[in-house]
Amino acid sequence: NSFKAVTYTGDGGSRSVTGVGFKPDLIWMKRRNTAQEHALVDAVRGVQKHLNADLNAAESTETNGVSSFDSDGFTVGANGLMNNTSDTYVAWCWKAGNTWQHNIDGTIASITNTNTANGFSIVKYTGTGANTTVGHNLGAAPEVMIIKELGNSRDWGVYHKYNTGGSGNSNEERLKLNTNDATTTYAPYWNGTTPTSTVFSLGNEGNVNTSGEEYIAYCWTPKSGFSKFGSYSGSGSDGNAVSLGFQPDFVMIKRTNSTGG
Repeated sequence: NSFKAVTYTGDGGSRSVTGVGFKPDLIWMKRRNTAQEHALVDAVRGVQKHLNADLNAAESTETNGVSSFDSDGFTVGANGLMNNTSDTYVAWCWKAGNTWQHNIDGTIASITNTNTANGFSIVKYTGTGANTTVGHNLGAAPEVMIIKELGNSRDWGVYHKYNTGGSGNSNEERLKLNTNDATTTYAPYWNGTTPTSTVFSLGNEGNVNTSGEEYIAYCWTPKSGFSKFGSYSGSGSDGNAVSLGFQPDFVMIKRTNSTGG
């Protein structure tokens, strides 16, 4: 198993969250009962480094947040994003490779933590500000990529193979994780180039490729029974079935042709 969604109730101290079934490399957490930002931590950036999926904020260090990735889950401190007394939380956990690898498939080097069996890779790289490629180590072309600059307040960039937008080409379209914007045709994000089995391409857009700045990229490629990506048109009525071929534990949907959702 390489993905698990778990729920728990905060205790305001230091607590172990178990039942994941593996040592996670990416944890996406959200308080459920009150308004609160999403928090993402991963093994490549480090256990105390956290990002907000719904904000453009830079990475921050949370000494009271996640303190360790454990064999059956993780341990959290008293940070309100993750463990406030009596509040309820959900954590979506992915397993990557549990080890770092240096990748030189692209024109710039990257650090990757990859689970090729289930098609998930965490990639860290330093931008150049010019057209470039980055190795992802998946061995198959990623169909979804979520990218964030770490050091500054910049929007998240999202690539989706089936987001063809007004251009008709997914490699010219981008979405933002932290806003409800519709897709925008803007080739400098992905340099108008579709990802390959070894690299993804970047143009000179600052949200994904500012010279000298560090970035994290979460990349997925479909694997039978584990993940699938696609698109559909709304019907406005019940029963608009989308076939996956398996029962999913996590579903993520974004309206693309207009704001909202």
